[in-house]
Amino acid sequence: VALDAARILTIDPSRLAATDIADHALAALRASAVREVVILGRRGVAQAAFTLPELVGLLSHTDIEFAVEGADLDESLTDPMAARKLSALREATARPVLPGSRRIVFRFAESPAELLGESQVTGLRVTRNELVTIDGTVRAVPTKHVETIDTPLVLRSIGYRGAPVVGVPFDD
Repeated sequence: VALDAARILTIDPSRLAATDIADHALAALRASAVREVVILGRRGVAQAAFTLPELVGLLSHTDIEFAVEGADLDESLTDPMAARKLSALREATARPVLPGSRRIVFRFAESPAELLGESQVTGLRVTRNELVTIDGTVRAVPTKHVETIDTPLVLRSIGYRGAPVVGVPFDD
């Protein structure tokens, strides 16, 4: 979902005109001041929920600039799929940047900590995470490294798996 939202916000709206996007949405995108989208991943590339085909589809848009930041970007990934994701990301970040391109920044091993602003959002405080393996599962453990991203807009996209609630019917 995060990749799709980032793509829609950064792609040239003229490329969306031939799709079934709603007219009012296309008009809003044409008038949009969004120039950069930051995707936060609380864990690393190896744990990212997006698939390689989804990522490759996004990275195929050569009119979008891509950047990758974070604490989990070393070359020692043992999972071949994670290594392919990282390789695709690095390849995209090495492309020449077209003037006026919108930008997508992937920031791994970071979590949102606090929305800033009074009557509207003015920023997002993020915490760098340390990735630790507990009982075979990689977990994001917040560190004391905190940073602020200035932004007037925050979208939440945290996944698609539900958890059962006691007393409520649940379909796995």
